[in-house]
Amino acid sequence: AVTAAFILLVVAASKVPLRVVFKSIKGILFLVIFTSLLSVNGKMLFSIGNFSITEGALLSGIKKSLKLSAITALSQASVKIDISLPGIPGDAFEYFKILLQKFNLHDGNLIQKIKNAFQN
Repeated sequence: AVTAAFILLVVAASKVPLRVVFKSIKGILFLVIFTSLLSVNGKMLFSIGNFSITEGALLSGIKKSLKLSAITALSQASVKIDISLPGIPGDAFEYFKILLQKFNLHDGNLIQKIKNAFQN
């Protein structure tokens, strides 16, 4: 509940539409929950063939995906919110902001965008 509240607070502060944030993290949510279901942990809820869905694995996947989503939302919001921190943390935010701007400026596939972002 705290993580979900944090995500909503960061989204509200960044003024990024909630729809955009959830669109960007839905793949992360699905992937983390699915991979967590591969472990057997706790009471079996149901099974599909030889694949068992357990309560512990499902809850663990949901918690992990919310934490990862909170980190993702924070990183997206840190670019939208003008954060000015002193020292190394501030420099890291500035560097990340510049890299993201360079990444978004270029067209092409993911590899080309990454290469262009890291070139001077």
